[in-house]
Amino acid sequence: MRYYRRNERFAEHDFANVFLRIRRDLEKYGDVPLERARLLEVGCGQHFSATLLFHSSGADVVGIDTSVSAPKLTVRTFARMVRENGAERAAKTLVRRALFDRPYYRVLEREFNRPLRFDGLDLRTMSATDLSFPDGEFDYVFSNAVFEHIEDVDVAVREIARVLSPGGLAWIGVHLFPSMSGGHCLDWAYPEEMPSASVPPWDHLRDNRFPSHVYLNRLREADYLAVFEQHLEVEAVIPQYEGKAFLTPEIRGQLGDYSDDDLLKRELTLIVRRPNAKTNGAATAHATGATGTTGTRSPAAGAAGGSRRQGVTTDC
Repeated sequence: MRYYRRNERFAEHDFANVFLRIRRDLEKYGDVPLERARLLEVGCGQHFSATLLFHSSGADVVGIDTSVSAPKLTVRTFARMVRENGAERAAKTLVRRALFDRPYYRVLEREFNRPLRFDGLDLRTMSATDLSFPDGEFDYVFSNAVFEHIEDVDVAVREIARVLSPGGLAWIGVHLFPSMSGGHCLDWAYPEEMPSASVPPWDHLRDNRFPSHVYLNRLREADYLAVFEQHLEVEAVIPQYEGKAFLTPEIRGQLGDYSDDDLLKRELTLIVRRPNAKTNGAATAHATGATGTTGTRSPAAGAAGGSRRQGVTTDC
């Protein structure tokens, strides 16, 4: 029952905190209307909810993931999952599809308030570091909570810059490792609403008694900014915060290598643009690998130095 409630909460979160945010920001910062744009999701996941919602809205969208994802689990698809994802993961997918996916998509459709269209969904198995698309293929690229799992972030960002059209926009949401939920323990998925009764806060930075079973690159905010500013123009940096009530003096004393901002900043959304060849300064910076000003920014910090950011906002 707890898994069911959490699965339902995941659907509500994926609609309101992922899809709606991405759509809002692409409409705000982008130049091409979504109904005329070509979109790419990097890391669509097994539920591929954002790709599905954009597709159901009539957009031309492709979703990619390193694991096999498919709207329908046929015998052929399952055999491919066993071959490429491994037997254990394929079996878990089979159980999840049978027991939990139907209520997930029912809630997602309820939030969307229109039918979900699984027919014609374009899902492909592909790595973010080796995109098999032509240069300048997409007007928009978006990715949520994926880049913390990528080992070579620099190569992935260069690939995104390559497949974006000149002036094209990318929306990248990164779950920051030093944050309370940055260790990717499901018990802390929603710390403000459903705090864990068994896993200590910031366990991954302290005793790590409940380690994650997924790869995490452990990069900090400044690391991501340095890479993205080398290849793309940063239009906006949007942080989200969590966990202030759980940061006790005892925990704070144990984590002296991290600032309060490191520990409380859950997520960083980067709105980045491929320089247009007509803007000489930006194009030169991209070609020479020049970087703007980087570093950790507090909630009150403005758009300082380097790239032409439109400001930093706080969603806390």
